[in-house]
Amino acid sequence: MKANTQTESAQAPAEWTVVEGKALRNNEAQRLEVEYHELKKQYEIMEATFVGATMLALFQERPWLQSATIRLTASYEYGDEGDYYRSISSTVTDVTCVANCVVPADLADEKGCLDSEAAADSLHSNISDSSLDGDLYCSMVSPWDAEEIKLKLDRNLVAHLLEQNVASGKDAFRLLFPDEHHRIGEMRVTAQTSEAVTA
Repeated sequence: MKANTQTESAQAPAEWTVVEGKALRNNEAQRLEVEYHELKKQYEIMEATFVGATMLALFQERPWLQSATIRLTASYEYGDEGDYYRSISSTVTDVTCVANCVVPADLADEKGCLDSEAAADSLHSNISDSSLDGDLYCSMVSPWDAEEIKLKLDRNLVAHLLEQNVASGKDAFRLLFPDEHHRIGEMRVTAQTSEAVTA
C-alpha cells in the first residue's frame, strides 16, 4: 500500500497545494517552474538568433549593400472591437553601397551610383511587405513594451560569416549588435568566428 502511495505521488500533476495552512508548489510544480524558466531563456536566445540570421540574409541577398539603419517603432492602437493592439512600423535610412560594386539598375542614379533613397525604399518595402519588421520587433521586445529599436548594419562586421555555407545567427547577432549581448546571455561566438575576427 505504501508503494502505491509513492507511485501516485511521483505521478502527481504539477500544482499548488495547501500544506499546514500554506500554499506551496508540489515537487512537480517546482520542477516544471525550473524547466519553464530554462526553456524561456533558450527561446529568447533563439529569437535573437533569428534577428542575426535575418540581417545576415539581407546582406547575402544584396551583394551591393554595405550598411543601413533599420528603425523599428511601436505604438498601442485602439481596435474596432474595443481592444488595444500593438502596431509596429519601420523606416530605413543611411543606406550605403559596397565600394566598386555594380548597383542594380533600379537602384542607380543617372551616373550609375547608388540612389540612397531608392535603395532605402526598396529595402523598407521588402521588410514591411513581408511583415518582417513585426517579426524582428517581437523577437527583441516584450509583448507589453513599446521601446524603439535601431538595428545598425555594417557588412564589414559579418563579412567572414557571409563566406560560410552555413552561418550562425547567434554569431551574426553578437557581431552586429554588441550592445545587445544581454539578449543572448553568456553564449560565446564560435571558435571559428573568433579566429576569423582576430585574423
